[in-house]
Amino acid sequence: MTTATRQPRPTAALAAVTAVITLALTIGPTSASADPPVGDESAPVQDDPGPSVPLDMSQMEALEPSADAAIAIDCDQAASLCIASILTDHPGYEELGGLEVGDQVPEQLLEAAHEDGAGQASDADQSTGSIAPQPSATEGTQPAPDQSTDAANGTVQRRGAARPALAAAPGRVPFPQECMTIALDKTLPGTSGTGKRTWVCAVKPWTVVLYSIRGNSAVVDGTAKFNLIQYYRTNTRTRTVQAQIGVQLLSWTGKGTEVRINAQVSEQPGCKVASRRDLVDAQSITDYGSAELTSNVTRGKISDCFAKWNPRATATGYPLSSDFDLPPFHAARCDMVAMTATPGCVVSEVPPTMTYGSSTPTIARHIRNAQQQGLRGTLNNGPLHRTTSITTSNLNGSRACAGRPTVRGRSCDEYPFRSTEEGLAQLSSADYRARHDSARRSFSFCSWPGLNRSTTGLIVTVCMVPVAEQTAQSTTIRNFYRDWRVLNHDAFYVSA
Repeated sequence: MTTATRQPRPTAALAAVTAVITLALTIGPTSASADPPVGDESAPVQDDPGPSVPLDMSQMEALEPSADAAIAIDCDQAASLCIASILTDHPGYEELGGLEVGDQVPEQLLEAAHEDGAGQASDADQSTGSIAPQPSATEGTQPAPDQSTDAANGTVQRRGAARPALAAAPGRVPFPQECMTIALDKTLPGTSGTGKRTWVCAVKPWTVVLYSIRGNSAVVDGTAKFNLIQYYRTNTRTRTVQAQIGVQLLSWTGKGTEVRINAQVSEQPGCKVASRRDLVDAQSITDYGSAELTSNVTRGKISDCFAKWNPRATATGYPLSSDFDLPPFHAARCDMVAMTATPGCVVSEVPPTMTYGSSTPTIARHIRNAQQQGLRGTLNNGPLHRTTSITTSNLNGSRACAGRPTVRGRSCDEYPFRSTEEGLAQLSSADYRARHDSARRSFSFCSWPGLNRSTTGLIVTVCMVPVAEQTAQSTTIRNFYRDWRVLNHDAFYVSA
């Protein structure tokens, strides 16, 4: 089995952050530290109120998939029987996934079978086109999930070294409904995923083909199509991540009804397996394997935490298939940066949603109007991105609020927030001098007469809002960044 080489993670949010980041916001005319002791840091945060979002799993895979790693073929020398497992990443998946009982096996499977050393059927068997009857699932016995049968001498051999004993994994966490919807989809074109800030689900189509060697040809005995489900659940206040794997049998032909799936978990850099439950002889999503992972992250650092599952297929009378090198994906980012004394983990690829309520009505109205003009912060317009640079924050604020009127009891509010990368600091000095008026606008309810009302070239909107609302917003933003572990360059949405 070819193992793919590890690729650098594409997500900018994890780029080279190796020291404690001092979080700072400058909101309105005043500034405040971004990580004050507000609330109980040990209390777990509830699920992100925003919707789950579709994910591009190809951008989240920790190892680049390869054609070699997407197919496993094993043959029994004595019985001339083979089992082939093909993941959707394989270039021939569509052809192989369309096979039915009695079909001639494509050359790529036949050649692989001969390379594996499968024996040929006897002359009598070839003339009749039949093979010796195999025991049914109720009559036969299968090797344990970590064993294989050597057909030449009838002995059972263990695959790999024995693993250290671990505590039993905690009980199953129900798959979210959004995950179940994908898992039951028979028409997935490839790996699909969805998630929120605290969980992620990835579903990968998988086909198993059982076939018999007949001299220089081979015939399909049965097929089984599965969706393979990987699910991770994080906690924003602990270094623990729960990983689960499951399968859903979608369809089968012939002896494909006897196919079962097994899987074991292995550790990857960044976290340890504290407890586990192997997936054993599974066919439906009610069967599951699980592992409790513990991140190795230390103070001031950021680290990925994910597991690698090694699934394989079994069928009565057929050889035990080889382990798949199933490409793991970046399920959880753990850090001790958002809160330097408290570790926590999130799905960093899913932007959380900052929500404004009744305590800040003027600011909420300002945000809604700004987003209606096309400014970022929504699913349709695109997310905002946090900056932890004090220099950028201050420049965003000073440029946005330049020339603000004096209104008793009110201060300048800008959107996007000055703690984002989408503010006026993105303009060069020359561009800002040329566009400082056209790049911003206000609204009639904002007590800022005479400012541009056009949307052409708009970058920010400004509004004079009550000081009490500005103070409340400062706390809202600080707590949001802390609670949802929104680090430098992280994306997020705003709902008002």
